[in-house]
Amino acid sequence: MRKNQKIRLKNNPVPCLFQAGDCLSRENALRRIREALSEATLSPDALRLIQLFNIEPEELTEAGLSYESIKVLESVALFI
Repeated sequence: MRKNQKIRLKNNPVPCLFQAGDCLSRENALRRIREALSEATLSPDALRLIQLFNIEPEELTEAGLSYESIKVLESVALFI
């Protein structure tokens, strides 16, 4: 999948950050992950987005996440 490719989310209740029919680019997903993790250390919505887009730790640091946040995500074995 290309980085600029958009994913159309259908009537799937997960992740609940979206409405049915939303289009989300990879850049918007990174922004939403950053916002969700600023509210909660292990936001389920952020974890689902990371898995949905297969986002790497390097991308999260480039998006502005702190080193500590990345380490917390690694502690739940999200990145291998």
